[in-house]
Amino acid sequence: MTLAKKNDPATAKAAGIRIERLAADGLQPMHSWVIGCLEQRPGCTQRELGQLFSPDDPRRIGRRLAELERRGKARRGWTRRCSISGVTAETWWPADD
Repeated sequence: MTLAKKNDPATAKAAGIRIERLAADGLQPMHSWVIGCLEQRPGCTQRELGQLFSPDDPRRIGRRLAELERRGKARRGWTRRCSISGVTAETWWPADD
């Protein structure tokens, strides 16, 4: 199944290929979305990711991070002061494939 159309830009085709691979790994669409968020903003805290990508429900991303970590698709990084909460928090990164 091809997610991008023939006339779509190369970026859309690349995203389609990435999503197809994630689906082959058994990941849900929400997991794919969170991985895309991590790829766009690696090194953010859970609260920062939520504020950036899901301000209406910031916990939406946080619920998926541990699931992705267990599947080897995301990893925890060092801790630093979160710009949203002001407390020390873990950073999140896409897994090194």
